[in-house]
Amino acid sequence: MKGNDYIIKINEKLISTDGSIKYLFELDDKHLFFEAVYFTHIEQGETLTSICLSSQVGCSVGCIFCASGVTNFRCNLSSKVLIEVTEYILKDNNNDGKNVFIAIMGMGEPLFNLDSIIEYYSLSKEKCNVFAHSISTIVIPEKLRKLAESHANYDLYVSLHSASFSKRTKLIPISANFDLQDVLESCNYYYSKKLSSFGEKIKFSYLLLEGINSNKSDIDELIKLLKNNVVNDTYQVQLLMYNKNDGMLFNRVSDLHASEILNYICNSGIDAYLKPSKGTDILGGCGQLAGRKLKQ
Repeated sequence: MKGNDYIIKINEKLISTDGSIKYLFELDDKHLFFEAVYFTHIEQGETLTSICLSSQVGCSVGCIFCASGVTNFRCNLSSKVLIEVTEYILKDNNNDGKNVFIAIMGMGEPLFNLDSIIEYYSLSKEKCNVFAHSISTIVIPEKLRKLAESHANYDLYVSLHSASFSKRTKLIPISANFDLQDVLESCNYYYSKKLSSFGEKIKFSYLLLEGINSNKSDIDELIKLLKNNVVNDTYQVQLLMYNKNDGMLFNRVSDLHASEILNYICNSGIDAYLKPSKGTDILGGCGQLAGRKLKQ
């Protein structure tokens, strides 16, 4: 596979017991590695086929619960590299792309590679015929507003993880640079410019970490923050379970506790759902991608 910016090659392919496939790609001339995952999943009763793409090699955000977050940022991935990866994965799975969702939710912060993801949107529609696109971001308000003004239509997943500014900055150190109200105002702006026109809502992702952000007071603070700062009926809360990473001392909440939190949020009048993890046995789940070779 040869692009104008890099020559990329497949370095490793792993298949999970749940059918998910994780690919380790290499930027051959730089000897840098990044990952992508192909998987099917059920979300709110609908079966979806997705490709989870990385937007960067490494990450500068520094989320302390994420394998990507504790790796050093190395480079942005160009739109041409992202197209080559998409084409390779579709071909490898005999998929014509028509019912595939592209999720830029792997390694890196997409809004720090804004030009590439905007260009990739157009190229992927033209070359890969994919169905829809989404990004997961901590939200850099100025850059999210620029994305809202562009031609690219990405569904928006916001990595919130705490409604407390101080607690969020401990989990996501770089978020100390962005006021939470400004983050949420930019989300409202993005909704008005993009999501409202095609019937989608903002998804606020909330990773449940036992004893850190999963107490009743934490959830009450989340409910209050969203109700007071986000336009009613324009958003959902997506609860995530923690996926283990070596050397990280976080604990996963129990299934029962997660269900209780979900019911509590829903009973407050906020639309919420619990998203299951895929590919965790091959370190392909949310928060597990780190651009490393697993098979020896």
